[in-house]
Amino acid sequence: MKVQIQRSINIEKPKQTVFDIIADLKQWNTWSPWMQSEPTAKTQFSGISGQVGQTQSWEGEVIGSGRMTIVDLQKNQLMKMNLEFFTPWKSFAEAIFDIKEISAQQCKVTWTMNSNLPWFMFAFKNMMAAYIGNDFERGLKMLKEYAETGAVVSRSIYQGEKELPGFQVIGKKTTSKISDLGTTIRSDFEDMNKRLQSGELTPPDGIVTLSHKHDIPHGTSVFTAGYIYKSNQTPKVPGDFEITQIPSHKALVVDYYGPYRNIGNPWSMIVSYQRGKKKKVAKSVPMYELYKTMPDGRPEKDIHTQITLPIK
Repeated sequence: MKVQIQRSINIEKPKQTVFDIIADLKQWNTWSPWMQSEPTAKTQFSGISGQVGQTQSWEGEVIGSGRMTIVDLQKNQLMKMNLEFFTPWKSFAEAIFDIKEISAQQCKVTWTMNSNLPWFMFAFKNMMAAYIGNDFERGLKMLKEYAETGAVVSRSIYQGEKELPGFQVIGKKTTSKISDLGTTIRSDFEDMNKRLQSGELTPPDGIVTLSHKHDIPHGTSVFTAGYIYKSNQTPKVPGDFEITQIPSHKALVVDYYGPYRNIGNPWSMIVSYQRGKKKKVAKSVPMYELYKTMPDGRPEKDIHTQITLPIK
């Protein structure tokens, strides 16, 4: 079953700078969306960096194992790779990076993958294409950040299973395009802060976003940006707000340090561990982001968000 995924991004750097990053597989761990899912996965390299024949192999607890090999390079223009996946199932794909000059200091990178999914994935073709496309978008954004600044500010730490206490959340349920999610959440919190300052809301114990439905194939997300209160507390509730009771629950937890633009990385990590460890999602409790520290002018590397995925 053939499938093609393609995504592009503009980068404010000369095409030769970007080409040299892409063509050196040893630099991939910095911006690869899959290595962000399991930074502790074992990687090995062979061949000469930036030349045909260089390979990177990986083996992880939750991202599986495989190997990629550079098979064609056209200086400052194009790179082709063969991707071999060994586990959790065997598969093969071709990846192509096409780099076009926009100006002396700007280029456009297009990442294409041609693959054949296993026959048993036929019913999930569109969903898989959407998820892989989402990974490509994350990867290209990190490639852009790395090329333009020299680093990617994103650190995710898997904390395992935790028993967590219950709480209640007061907020508004909102539907947003995934592409606008960060802006929409920020707008909701700005409105809540104004109403807190005016006395309409009780001072909270914390700040959270509950994820009710994150539909990547359709590009939409339903969430509640809200304030946290103790379960036995009776806070003020404006008429256009609602209360969501979160019972005590068991969950997988990831601590993330970095800006919201890279929040997809810890989410990818936690979902990878949930699937890799075959944990069943507790659908009666929403997944959520708990903001342990807010930006407030602090360095991006010190912004701490806890990602929580309730399990049975």
